[in-house]
Amino acid sequence: MRTIRCKDCGKRYDYDKDDFCPKCGAYNPPADSGATQLERELLSRFETGQRNQTRAKEQARARQQQPRRTPPDTAGQGASPGSHPAYGGTPELRRQTHSSRIQGCAACEEPPRRGKAPLVIVVIVLVLVALFSVGGLLVSLVQEAYYDALFSLSEPAPEPSLPAAEGDVFHETWEYFPLSGAEASIEDSWWIPLEETSRYYQEGYDCLAVDVWITGGTQREDVYFDTPCILLPDGTALCLDDDPFLARALEQEYGVYAVSLRDCQWEDPLYGSFVFFVPQGEEDLTLRINEYAPGTDESEPPRAVHYIPLDSWL
Repeated sequence: MRTIRCKDCGKRYDYDKDDFCPKCGAYNPPADSGATQLERELLSRFETGQRNQTRAKEQARARQQQPRRTPPDTAGQGASPGSHPAYGGTPELRRQTHSSRIQGCAACEEPPRRGKAPLVIVVIVLVLVALFSVGGLLVSLVQEAYYDALFSLSEPAPEPSLPAAEGDVFHETWEYFPLSGAEASIEDSWWIPLEETSRYYQEGYDCLAVDVWITGGTQREDVYFDTPCILLPDGTALCLDDDPFLARALEQEYGVYAVSLRDCQWEDPLYGSFVFFVPQGEEDLTLRINEYAPGTDESEPPRAVHYIPLDSWL
């Protein structure tokens, strides 16, 4: 049996029966209890906190028990003739206690008057802050109106909606034509100078980029987007290269944003490049795009086939 005394409330109890004090619940491990260093440190911090709380309570109780001081008679009542009334007394009391003004007497001096200068300064500051706030708001509104007008003048007027095409349709470059509910335009076409050290270089082929602009694209489940092809003079069709790793490499090394027709469902407007690998030395290339009616796919004949001869300087 190990009898110990609680450090908090002073009660003695058997530590072998109760690890904690049965009166206050404090934990008081004896020196030979095998308590870890962490437990002793936590206990020490707990005891220090309790002592600080007890000291603060005692100081507050002592301040409450101190007698309050009686304020002086500020009105100067009961002052005998010839004595000085408290500072702030009325002029009548001053005349009663002094036959003449006494220099250096606080009772005889007029209390200092507070000037209006601080109030005026505060008002001026508030007015300036209000003016700057309103001025900044007006400047922002004028700038926004100016840029809106500038952009409205610089943006091209929207092209009118074009009727859906049927059959074989030939277009020129930079010409808008309808395509699955959107409007497309094939613009520049140019060779990408892939180096032989590139992992995407193909022996005997050149990498061709065809710039495309599509507006009005939306997500539609009933529209099937075919893969564009390049037609060689002998009729051979070369499909678009839709390799995502090639697209990432072209964007990082050459600034080419490779796209497909399906991308117009998520980007409006869509501006990028169709990428093809064409045998070296080929000329008179033509871009072919098959357009299918809503609800149909490549298992059925296309509603329209769009042909765009590429620039002859390729």
